[in-house]
Amino acid sequence: MDNSIDDLEKFPRAVLEDGQYTVLQYGPYVVHAPGADRYAALTYMARDIRSALEMIEILAADQEGDLDNWTVHQALCVAAIVMYAKGFKKANNARKGLLADKEIAGQLEPELRLQHHYVMTLRDKYAAHDDGIGEEKVRTMAFPLQPARFEHEVGILVGTRRVVSFGANKANELLPLFKRVEEIVVLERDNARRQFLRESIRSNYAGITLVGRYSKEEIEI
Repeated sequence: MDNSIDDLEKFPRAVLEDGQYTVLQYGPYVVHAPGADRYAALTYMARDIRSALEMIEILAADQEGDLDNWTVHQALCVAAIVMYAKGFKKANNARKGLLADKEIAGQLEPELRLQHHYVMTLRDKYAAHDDGIGEEKVRTMAFPLQPARFEHEVGILVGTRRVVSFGANKANELLPLFKRVEEIVVLERDNARRQFLRESIRSNYAGITLVGRYSKEEIEI
């Protein structure tokens, strides 16, 4: 990289200032571009749906004994549900510019739309929150035949049984949904990309601000 050119880079700035093109170096710049919000949201969603599809494909292909660790079953099932639902949740600030319930789920065929609702219910009431779907929530007590005098004479049990995975059969039923949603999202993403780039060129990059040069950094959580 040319250090002398680096010294000339001043941020933030518009791509065009006073009619002058301000890009000084080849390569990526970090930009503030509200017009790209829809493309960004669809890109994130496509990534998450791809992850969900890969996980549910593993569950669907499972033969008895292949995934004999039920912790692995549970991890794949819960992660697939959460990743699928991620792009559809409205309280997601990274998904501005996309109304996924209408623009993605709204394109699903009626049968797949019912399956979509089922997966979203699993996300809300099984995978992400403790609402009792797929779990036993009863309390039982064991009493002696005569009134108890001491605590060891009475028993109490809180049910903890739960479904750890919807299994291969249900995964196979849901595969067409996951594949169809990925197909819709990828098509919408590619269209959004073309539309944003065409509009950017047509408008001489109006509304796009160069924030800095991009450099890949380690991501932490």
